[in-house]
Amino acid sequence: AAAEVLQALRHSPDIEAATLHAADGQPLGEYLRAGSSRRSTPAGRDPSRMLIRPTFVTLGVPVMSPQGVVGRLELTVGLDSMYEKATLLALAIAFATLLEIGVSALLLRRLDGSVLQPLAALNASMAKVTQGSDLSARAEPSAIVELHALGMAFNAMIGEVQERDAALAQRTA
Repeated sequence: AAAEVLQALRHSPDIEAATLHAADGQPLGEYLRAGSSRRSTPAGRDPSRMLIRPTFVTLGVPVMSPQGVVGRLELTVGLDSMYEKATLLALAIAFATLLEIGVSALLLRRLDGSVLQPLAALNASMAKVTQGSDLSARAEPSAIVELHALGMAFNAMIGEVQERDAALAQRTA
């Protein structure tokens, strides 16, 4: 009867072997998945300890009744499906990471075109004024409100400097 109950484990693809033991340790029934060579209770194994290997885990659980422990169920669980799921998860993470890098690169190009280039042009106009005293340099309008306001303030300041230079030149002439 115990062997028949254990045969229901064939519907659990990760269970490779199972043995139901009586309280005295004698096996009452065993299940072994077709094609599996693993036993749930390898020779010399302490049944009270879990056995962990790279491809399987063997563990024992007590079988309880109102009177106490009446036996022990030893299960050997294969880890192949866990490794398959972990591999798929790692591939999904790698794909998502590559996608994020690609999106970040696109956003960085857009940021460069819309923010950094106008800022560099404004900086170049300021350099013309400070390094070469070129008062004809002007900032270009920008679609970014803050850069546009900064550029227009720069243009107004340079315009005032030009007007003062012209007025000073007229007075001294």
